[in-house]
Amino acid sequence: LARMLSDQATRHADRAAIVDGDKLLTYAELERAVVRLAKALMAAGVKKDDLVVCWAPNSWRWAVLAHAVWRAGAVMVPISSRLKIFEAGPLLEKTRARVLFTVAECAGIRFVDSLRQTYGAAKGDALFAGLPSLRHLVRLDLDHGSGADGEGFEDFVARGAAVSDADLAARAAAAAGGEVCEVMF
Repeated sequence: LARMLSDQATRHADRAAIVDGDKLLTYAELERAVVRLAKALMAAGVKKDDLVVCWAPNSWRWAVLAHAVWRAGAVMVPISSRLKIFEAGPLLEKTRARVLFTVAECAGIRFVDSLRQTYGAAKGDALFAGLPSLRHLVRLDLDHGSGADGEGFEDFVARGAAVSDADLAARAAAAAGGEVCEVMF
């Protein structure tokens, strides 16, 4: 699974892979976006078999994230964007994820505000006192910026410049059939 997209990008580079409103990504563009994000995940400390949570509606960035998580040898944990904090919160607690990708709001649910109200302000390295493992809150609906409401997607992706192609290739090559790639609650 970690190498599936790369194989398809080689065969179908100029074909449309994702169409999301006005956003169109070819397989080659999708591959480049996945590589950049997978490297950013590694730079952020995501290791093989770590859980990476996405609590957001579907979008082209959601698809990039899923492939990047798999490429980095980690495990994708999607949480329905329809869940409220009293439903999603316990799932976040169980994952002990270091990274959460989300949006500011979906269907009237203000995700970041709900997290802060339920789990408290930052404490030490943790973004929320009640989620001690969470170190990165990345906003799929924000390109740039950082602060209590999360880090912009493009700013987070820029972290990946510190990770070599060889390190990413080694991580992807270490992924084997039969390993867990996604956890769905």
